[in-house]
Formats: sequence, structure tokens, C-alpha cells
Amino acid sequence: MINSSVDLIEVDDAFSILQIESHQTTSIKEFLGATGKDNNGKYSFFFMPELQLLTDFTLDFISNMLSNITRSKNLYRYEQSVKDYAVSLYILGGRNVYDFVRLNIPGFIPNLTSLRSILTSSKKYFIEGEFQYERFNEFIELSDCKYAFCGEDSTSVVSKVCYDSRSNSFVGFPLPLKDGFPCSRYFPTNSFGELEQWYEKIDKSFLINVHVIQAVCPSNRTSPSPFLLAAYGTNSKYTARDILNRWSKTFDSFMTQNIRILGFSSDCDPKQMKAMRDSMGFFSNEHTGFECHPDHFKISLFKVSE
Repeated sequence: MINSSVDLIEVDDAFSILQIESHQTTSIKEFLGATGKDNNGKYSFFFMPELQLLTDFTLDFISNMLSNITRSKNLYRYEQSVKDYAVSLYILGGRNVYDFVRLNIPGFIPNLTSLRSILTSSKKYFIEGEFQYERFNEFIELSDCKYAFCGEDSTSVVSKVCYDSRSNSFVGFPLPLKDGFPCSRYFPTNSFGELEQWYEKIDKSFLINVHVIQAVCPSNRTSPSPFLLAAYGTNSKYTARDILNRWSKTFDSFMTQNIRILGFSSDCDPKQMKAMRDSMGFFSNEHTGFECHPDHFKISLFKVSE
């Protein structure tokens, strides 16, 4: 054993001590996370104290890296948590970021072909124009939140028409509105002639309208992340009345699930601003009927004496 600094200096390999099987080296191996033999002569692995604090994802990441190094690329295997991370990385970072991470950390995340298979096999997909009320209710079920706030906004996109196999319809044309809601699955066809007529007569969507909802929990609870309620292409040809109808129907749909919508927010689009003014009667004579709604919100500013 090394009992002095002089003995340590004369040692060629300071880690050779870890090859000694002794009760005196067990505590050192446990601290460093080295392998050792138990009382039965079998090898065991000591986890470092810091390693025990790592999350399950980090352990899966390390396990994948170590196991895939010894395999050929066509035999790579990935834990579910790593697959979920890969999907999130691709959605949030895009293809260039995904390729950069994949090429610089071999065996960490699946290639793009495998990633597309993961995405297409997922049951949690969105159809253009469909509002996911029930899925949002499942999303906040554990949080037990009864209030939420809605927001919507539009952003410009490159006009493009493509076929969506899940909805069996073409995506990229602006969906017509009914009571303020887009008519999903509106462009299915098996005829190239009909598709050609759509290209010639119907405008392409140059905006995407996104509806997001944020659950509002009490101050002693952590609110869940915002939830994507719906998204669809549009050409901005709608009115303030369409917006008011959509807000009213959205409010009623959530009330049937015991979730109260506290309000709606948007940017300074003229149609959105007019809808807000009409709903509040602010310099507007438009009759909305909101004040007669059975679940309309009441605030009493003065205490009425009995």
C-alpha cells in the first residue's frame, strides 16, 4: 500500500491500486465508480454518488452511447426517452441542428430515416383545422386546472400545397370558415383534374393561424406548458364576426369539460381589435349577445348593503 508521498512518487501507474482486490480499496472504488469483486468473486459496479443524481434520460443517453459503439450502424437501438428527445430536437431546432448533433455525437440519436418512421407512427398528430379540446383536457388532467387563457396569432409562411396522408386531403389551400371555424379535411380528391382546378382557381395560404391555450393554476401549483389547440392555413379573408363566433364556440366547448376560458388574446390585427371592441362594447354598437350568456363573467365593484 502507499503510505507516504515518497511511495506515491515512485509508483509508475497511480491507478494500479484499483487492480488490487482488498477491503482497504473497496471504499476508494466505490467513490471512483470502479469495478470490483464481491465476496462471491463476482464483478460488481459501484455507482459514483454524483451519478446517482442523474436523470433517467441522462442514464439512457449514456447507455445508448455505450451499447451502440459496439454495433454496426444498422443495428443501433434507442431508448424511448432518447427517441422523444430526438423528436423534440428536430421540431424545435430543425433539420440542420438535428444533423449537426447526430454527426458530432455518433450513436446518440436516430438518423433522419428512422426519425421519420417515429414521427409517422406516432398517434399524437394534428389534422389541419381540427381543435383538440379533448386532448387538452387529457393534457391538464394531472394538474387539475379549471381555468385557461386562449391566444391566437398569424405568421407568414411560404405558400406550398402538399398531400396529408393522415387526413387524406391536400394542405395548403385556405380552409373555408363555418361559424368562425375552419372546415378541416375540405380538399380530398382522387382526381388530378380537380386538383388542377384548385391550383388555378383557389388562392394558396400565405399565413398560418395558430391557436394556443395556457392553463391557469392556483399560485401554489405549477402551471403546465402552453398547448397547441389548432393550426391551419389562411389567406386572411375573414371578419370580426367570424372571430367572435369562434371565441363564443370555443368558450362553450371548454365549459362542457368544466374548463372556464378567462379570456382571449391576439396581436394588433385590425379584425382582432374590432372583435375585442365589439365584445366589450368599447366605442361599438355591435350586438354580440355576450352579456346574455348564462356563464358570462360578473364583477361586483361595490358592496350592496342589505
